[in-house]
Amino acid sequence: MENLSPLNVKCFANMQMILDSLSVSMPKLGSLMDPFYDKFEELLKKECFPIGYVISDNWERGTIYALGHNTDYKERYLEEIIPEIQLLYTIPIEQNKKRNPLKFEIEFGYLCDEEQNTIYFQLFEVSEEIGIITESFASDLILSIPKDWQTGINENSVYVEFTVNENMSKEKINECADIFNRHVLLPFIYKLKQ
Repeated sequence: MENLSPLNVKCFANMQMILDSLSVSMPKLGSLMDPFYDKFEELLKKECFPIGYVISDNWERGTIYALGHNTDYKERYLEEIIPEIQLLYTIPIEQNKKRNPLKFEIEFGYLCDEEQNTIYFQLFEVSEEIGIITESFASDLILSIPKDWQTGINENSVYVEFTVNENMSKEKINECADIFNRHVLLPFIYKLKQ
């Protein structure tokens, strides 16, 4: 049996401090992100409900996932430890019709894993047949976003994000949300209404 490394020992020796820091910091970040959920939900209700869209039941409001993304609360053991933590908000919207409805999700929050440590705002199309967030439309949206923001297109989605560092602030989070709202969400809603 392998012995504990100095890093393992240091981690366990400081585990209470790590847990205490997370238990204070994640709700604080959540309190800064909660108003965006309300703002986006209100915008969708005002602009999209009159044209036949509804918010579906699969929403998430500040759900925290740590060491994996297992949503089965009855699961007793993590099958695989994944070095990540996420504060997740999701607002799913879909056409109020039975056959081939257009479906979208606004997802935002905080994500830290082995590759990234970001605050992000993202719009997905999850329809069976992609009709609105095509690569061309997503590329046009990206071009309108100021260059000092990290942006991208990923599987029928468009996102705006920034890397978390010592300069993270309420103002920077608000600005990122505003950029997403003005340059992604509002043009998307305009296209839905056409």
